[in-house]
Amino acid sequence: MCELPDGFVEFGMGFNGEPGTKREELSSADAITEALMEQLLNEVPAGCEAAFMVNGYGFTSMLELCIVSRKVSEIAEANGIVNVHSFIDTLFSPQGTGGFSVSILILDDELKELYQKPCKSPLFRFQGGSR
Repeated sequence: MCELPDGFVEFGMGFNGEPGTKREELSSADAITEALMEQLLNEVPAGCEAAFMVNGYGFTSMLELCIVSRKVSEIAEANGIVNVHSFIDTLFSPQGTGGFSVSILILDDELKELYQKPCKSPLFRFQGGSR
């Protein structure tokens, strides 16, 4: 299990507490989101359409997740990525942790059509449509 001292943030931590790829002093939500998106966007082509999921880790409030989501959307737009939908919630939450993850689903025509359909499962509900 990864031990993280107070005042630090770790990028790329495993869901079960495995050590991440980078550790640095805690900074603002915008700065942390910028650093995270810089790594993620290496895999995302400019001009594509995408859906973004900002997932909270238990101790992170909905307000903090909304701040992160706002910055994710700004960065996506600045990089020519069309944000079709943003999903913000605590869906996968390791026990006793704070923080967040960002997942990006690149949407081709087929995935976009499927993504926009309603869905109902025990942990995830979506009425359909785009943002």
